[in-house]
Amino acid sequence: MKISIITTAYNAERYIEETLESVLLQRGDFYLEYIVIDAKSSDSTLEKIQAYKKRLDDGYFEGRNNGIDMIVLSEKDNNMYEGIAKGFRLATGDVVAYINADDFYQQNVFSLVCRFFQENQEAKWLIGLTCIYNEDGNIINVVNSSVFDSSMIRKGLYGKDGINYLQQESMFWKRELLDLINYDAFVTYKLAGDFYLWYCFADCHQLYNIKSILSGFRKRKGQLSASASNYSAEIDKITHHYIPTKMDTDTLKLVRKSAVALVPESRFLNNVYYDMGSESWKIGSTDIFLEKMTYNIRLFGLPLIRKYNSAYVTRILFLFIPILKIIKFEEISKFYLFSFIKILTTRRT
Repeated sequence: MKISIITTAYNAERYIEETLESVLLQRGDFYLEYIVIDAKSSDSTLEKIQAYKKRLDDGYFEGRNNGIDMIVLSEKDNNMYEGIAKGFRLATGDVVAYINADDFYQQNVFSLVCRFFQENQEAKWLIGLTCIYNEDGNIINVVNSSVFDSSMIRKGLYGKDGINYLQQESMFWKRELLDLINYDAFVTYKLAGDFYLWYCFADCHQLYNIKSILSGFRKRKGQLSASASNYSAEIDKITHHYIPTKMDTDTLKLVRKSAVALVPESRFLNNVYYDMGSESWKIGSTDIFLEKMTYNIRLFGLPLIRKYNSAYVTRILFLFIPILKIIKFEEISKFYLFSFIKILTTRRT
């Protein structure tokens, strides 16, 4: 399998070497295509990129994988996403991702990602755990990403009401998904071009959440992405200013509680976990999904019983468990199932 990574850089001399090494030092059974686009930096960024290209040509990185093809461009662009779009058009890999010039991948993640896509052909895109670095590159926070779901992505609900944004640095996808985006629209965004990608992908494919740290976002002073309000404004534009319904609001509350309550080993249909027995990455099974849904019915149902003191609520909760065995889980988002439970268990006035 071949993986294409894109990095765009502008005056990134402080961190660019760490980014380059995190890509070029990856080990595993894959071919690597690394496309690095410098936007005519005025510092030493381009010189550092070219130095790593020379080391590659001299054989320094040989033997770590099946081969590396590094493409270096130095062209002026209007914004970061214009440069990324150039990389997308050049990419020839089976799997694609991009990493900014101040972030970096964890060791051996390309091998993990390629193996996952080879073993799970139905999956088209994947996200790792949300990870935050400080300016020195130390991991300072890791957040369970099991709540990410395509139906909620389309509504632009992530980043609101205490729910995390999707982390671009930890996202990988099949190259065919790039056919879903409009490049003319993509390059118009200054901050939320990444969300535009996820919005397009989510229209056709479920996002899978893997229980592993793949990369991280470096928090530092003065970075472009620091303006959450401006980022959210662009998301609202992409989602056509979608207004959350009462069901959406209730869903977000349950998702937030679920993210806290579920243990790291929890497995929903769009979650990916490492199976020790087969030594492979697996997508959560229906049986485990049913088990966790039963757990959440107890978790969220008992407070409702106490609130309404109703035998009707109790009967609905116990009757709902066998119904789960009949429903086609693949066609129903777990989040709307949470909301459905609440609708069923709300006393009529």
